[in-house]
Amino acid sequence: MAKEKILVVDDDHDLLTLMQAWLEAAGYEVSLAEKGEDALARAEAQIFNAAILDLKMEGMDGIALLERLLQIQPHLPVIMATAHATIANAVEAIRKGAYDFLAKSFDTEELLHRLEKALEVGRLKVEVDQLRALVPKRYHFENIIASSESSPRS
Repeated sequence: MAKEKILVVDDDHDLLTLMQAWLEAAGYEVSLAEKGEDALARAEAQIFNAAILDLKMEGMDGIALLERLLQIQPHLPVIMATAHATIANAVEAIRKGAYDFLAKSFDTEELLHRLEKALEVGRLKVEVDQLRALVPKRYHFENIIASSESSPRS
């Protein structure tokens, strides 16, 4: 089975390196970006199974990046991570399409647990879309076979 691909975007190089080590040790393929524009270029070039985005970055912030990424890859589950965790930030991120919101005081176990949940949601979204596409083809009017036995009533 192919490794699941995770996009990690943060302007803190040291944190990027740490998250890369954690995720690769857990068996994920990791792509890093320090700027929103770099992340968008990567998302245009390949499909990711999940993304972890910093909320506050220079240039394009995490919310703007979230919106653009979801235009490119609509089923991408995104976890927003920030040192500036407030209820207002979390609500805005979730309303804009983030799967989860994580305060940057997280540890390896918390990150991996939330990532696995996000990946499962992403897999389910893709499966639902595939089934929705299959149902009209399989159960189209021309594919319905019916028989009627006529017997006189006594």
